[in-house]
Amino acid sequence: MSDYFIIWTIPARDDLENIIDFYSKDSTNYSEKLIKKVFIQIKNLEIFPKLGSKYKNLRLLNLGVYFVLYKIIENNIYILGVIHSKMDFN
Repeated sequence: MSDYFIIWTIPARDDLENIIDFYSKDSTNYSEKLIKKVFIQIKNLEIFPKLGSKYKNLRLLNLGVYFVLYKIIENNIYILGVIHSKMDFN
């Protein structure tokens, strides 16, 4: 049993919906694989909350083409965004 709970913010859910919409136009199969990868890796955060690398006062979980931006507050892991890896974070 994990000690941490995943909480998706509305902007993070919107990011994920946009990614699904973008890829499902060309390949439903790729879209499904990508979403499965995102959810598996985020589920891993319940057990290994510091899996992602530090970025300022946040953490980044590298998924290849995308990063999951999150913050740990007490026993909660807030998913703040799912961002393309080429995006400028500054």
